[in-house]
Amino acid sequence: MMQARPSEFHFWPESHQLDCSPRLSRAEVEAYSRNEIRSRRNKRPSWARRALRVRTIKMKFQLSSHAEWELQRRGISKEMVEAVLDGPEQRVPDESHAGRWIYQSRMWFEDGKLYLLRVVATGEEPPTVITAYRTRKIEKYWRAE
Repeated sequence: MMQARPSEFHFWPESHQLDCSPRLSRAEVEAYSRNEIRSRRNKRPSWARRALRVRTIKMKFQLSSHAEWELQRRGISKEMVEAVLDGPEQRVPDESHAGRWIYQSRMWFEDGKLYLLRVVATGEEPPTVITAYRTRKIEKYWRAE
């Protein structure tokens, strides 16, 4: 059996290599993998390919001047607020103000920690965001369903 040099890349362990098997370079293996993935993607049924093209409908909302200031001060992007409003993990009524809702989701932030992002908004359509903040006290605010 031929001995493989350490720099070569093989699909099979050395014990499964045949003497007549072609040796593939790393570039050839990567090209094969890319083509294989591309061909698998095109073999999806037509309804699945159409489903991938469907865009999600984004929730329209307004930001109060206070919310804009707080988002900038706290380093929370508008995209994160939009993501929480589009698909919150929980939506709970604000007990301190009638007609307000708190949309909350657990999110990973840049520092690698899990935070609870809470967005306080009015209940009207489109909602007006009053404020948004992140907290590490997930157990305190999370409601058991």
